Amino acid sequence: MFVASCLVRLGRLWSPMPHAGDYSNLLRYAIGSFYVALFACCLLVIWRLGRRLMSPAWMAMLLLAVALSCVHSIYWSNMRMRSLATPLIAVVAAVGILGDRQRQPSQPSPIVPLKSQD
Repeated sequence: MFVASCLVRLGRLWSPMPHAGDYSNLLRYAIGSFYVALFACCLLVIWRLGRRLMSPAWMAMLLLAVALSCVHSIYWSNMRMRSLATPLIAVVAAVGILGDRQRQPSQPSPIVPLKSQD
């Protein structure tokens, strides 16, 4: 029974659709469509990265999602509880939309170095 309730809470946490009683059907489907597209972009990044997903930067993001899931599988959860991971989800989705673009060595760096005050 405990495992089943943990799975229900995980489903509520990562569900793209809000709970039925909170919003009208039109708004629920609009929100759900947005999150389905967002999660699809995240899955595209995970598929594209392959083994590079185990690099420290990506692993930190993955562990944040896992930790959030572990905590909220035991305690209270709904889609609002994943707000801590919203910036992470947005960045990963942006990488999915833009692709894995690498700066060419001939291109100037977008970062302007600071001049020393010596």
